[in-house]
Amino acid sequence: METTLWERIEGAGEVKLPPAHLGLTWSEASQGDFETIEQLVRAVERDNNPARPTMKDDLEKFFCDRDDQLLRAAIIGRDVHGQLQAVGAVIAYPGEEQRARADLFAVTNKKWQGRGIGRCLLNWQNALAREFLLQAYGPDSTLPMRIRNTVDSRALDRRMLYAAAGFSCRRKIDVFRLDMPLSSVDAACVLRQRAPEDYRVVNVSDLSPAELSELKALHLENSLRQDVHEADAKRWMRLTLEQLADEYSFVCFSPNGKIASYALTRQREIVCEGAQCLSIEICGTHPDYPTSLTSCTNSILRKAQAAPTQISRIYAEDNHLERGTQSASLFRSGFALVGTRMIYSVEV
Repeated sequence: METTLWERIEGAGEVKLPPAHLGLTWSEASQGDFETIEQLVRAVERDNNPARPTMKDDLEKFFCDRDDQLLRAAIIGRDVHGQLQAVGAVIAYPGEEQRARADLFAVTNKKWQGRGIGRCLLNWQNALAREFLLQAYGPDSTLPMRIRNTVDSRALDRRMLYAAAGFSCRRKIDVFRLDMPLSSVDAACVLRQRAPEDYRVVNVSDLSPAELSELKALHLENSLRQDVHEADAKRWMRLTLEQLADEYSFVCFSPNGKIASYALTRQREIVCEGAQCLSIEICGTHPDYPTSLTSCTNSILRKAQAAPTQISRIYAEDNHLERGTQSASLFRSGFALVGTRMIYSVEV
């Protein structure tokens, strides 16, 4: 028998701010705090050097109000001098039909770590996320629900914090990076590499409606093969297409006209550097053409090398359960494996 959300969370727990004895004064974050929050994230990540740094649009999603129907809240902790030292935020997504979720984000200045602030922030986030899910879906909902956050694999203290709170690692994502511009030697090598004979690489913006549907279907098949939930795969494709950098997104067709591979890209700003980068948000191959992804990634490199606006680097990720053809294609295009992100979550 399916249990209701109210039964699963055993009633709504009290949402408590971190206590004052930890040394910080807490208040609700406002739009006017965003620049200071951005400075804190920049300072922390310059010190920690995560494999995949925070992107400005992701930070804005948590801390800037938008007309998007999401449930969000954020708090900030200041020291006795009024300096911002820690932040925490929660977002819940109403309207999901297959699985509901809430995402967490938190940062604490290195000088204030090890005092229990992270644990108290997580307690506040955990309680508020449950309250948001109750608000969004009602106490009688039987939808599966998940609260999650992404952690750099080298952040052992944060991994231990989530594990102690009942979270577990659901997926590991390998992070690849290629610094731009390419050297003259690397650029010449990329320029020489073209798609194999009878294959053609086209810009995503040139796809017909039928070809776009084929792309979505192939991505969904690949995602399900890697144990990604159908709702998550469809949502990520929709969001990526809405924010697509058309000029840096390509599809490779096989000689028989099928989509052999694809790489969909967004142009984003790295918070800790203030620099522009490209992020390959979605990429994959048809099982019959496992090596064809290189044709798409090389097309992105050629376009980025010639871009009038400086692109500092290109990021890509491989969330396959086992490292395989996708990683191999990225290596062939000159990407380096720089680390791993881990998605920690708890079922509600």
